[in-house]
Amino acid sequence: MSRTWQITLSNLQALPGRWGNSLATIFGMAAVSGVLAPALMMTSALEATMDATSRDGWVILVRQGAVVESMSSVSRASVELVRALPALKDADVHPQFVTNVVKPRRENSAILSSVLVRGISARDTATWGAQRIITGRNIIPGRHELLAGYLAAQAFERLTVGSTVLVNGVEWLIVGSFEAPGAASSELRGDLATLMDGAKATSYSSIRMNLPEPVQLADLNAAIQDDRRLKLDASPEEEFFELGTSAVLFEFVAYVVSTIMAVGATFASINVMYTSIDNRTLEIATLRALGFPAGTIAASILTESTLLAIVGGVLGLLISWSLFHGTTHTSGSMSSVVAPLGLSPDIAGTALVWSIAVGLVAGLPPAVRATRMSIAEGLRWEG
Repeated sequence: MSRTWQITLSNLQALPGRWGNSLATIFGMAAVSGVLAPALMMTSALEATMDATSRDGWVILVRQGAVVESMSSVSRASVELVRALPALKDADVHPQFVTNVVKPRRENSAILSSVLVRGISARDTATWGAQRIITGRNIIPGRHELLAGYLAAQAFERLTVGSTVLVNGVEWLIVGSFEAPGAASSELRGDLATLMDGAKATSYSSIRMNLPEPVQLADLNAAIQDDRRLKLDASPEEEFFELGTSAVLFEFVAYVVSTIMAVGATFASINVMYTSIDNRTLEIATLRALGFPAGTIAASILTESTLLAIVGGVLGLLISWSLFHGTTHTSGSMSSVVAPLGLSPDIAGTALVWSIAVGLVAGLPPAVRATRMSIAEGLRWEG
């Protein structure tokens, strides 16, 4: 066994006598991984949800400047003009209408969030966000009936089968729940014509289409710009959905907050390790007098700090897993997107690496101090 490990094992065996300092270091590292992991879980869940929602080759058209469908208005005349564009003569154009209802969240009924209500035609069900009825039955066109996405029903109150929802002053009955890819499971669905009649809407919210070969997005945008009557923006579904969610914001906040926590944990751990070194002055001086190199002693201190960081990082991950794994996160700028959370190996690894890095940085200054300690002064220490 190397001298470094001999000293490290001796230090670890002495940890119960320094439990206060050790726990302070462990909890500091746990705070780093415990903050970073949930934020990355939210980011990853939103990104995965939006990836599942968007489809290759599909584009969405909304009013110029609109970043979400609920802010958009596309006239019926515009839909017909789009259908008449020469570049889209073989395209299958799907106009849709959306509105919002406000519902209390299940985890805290005092928190209200907007839930998207989407009006689609019968043929849209098969082409956009193909749905599978889980409970109840499908809606009957012409009736004030809705389907609730299963994630929306889990996240919000009074969205179960048999409940009623007030949409633009009209009462609608939820007759079934459904499962569909991505964010579709976070919304309510009704018959397009009936929903627009109930809302007294004269315009659609968006147009979806699968661009026919060999038409490209640039061709579509050029055709729209050539017709001054069309005030529309066309973008791929993936790009449009990324703007409408807070995944990028969550990732930014995750690293900013974790960096602040890491800096605080680093300084706290450095202070704790300095105190530990001061209390072990005689011990370190004795080891030096017995012939242990200063570098070996410094390496043992770094190893001890790293091991405490690993313990703290794992503790933070266990807390994050117990609190957040298997739950859902609700986000969205104008309407809610419900995303299932999970602690993946990649996220756990990233959070643990951050904790270990903090442990190494925190252990370095005390280790350097130990190497510069005078043997003679250390042996006279009377602390």
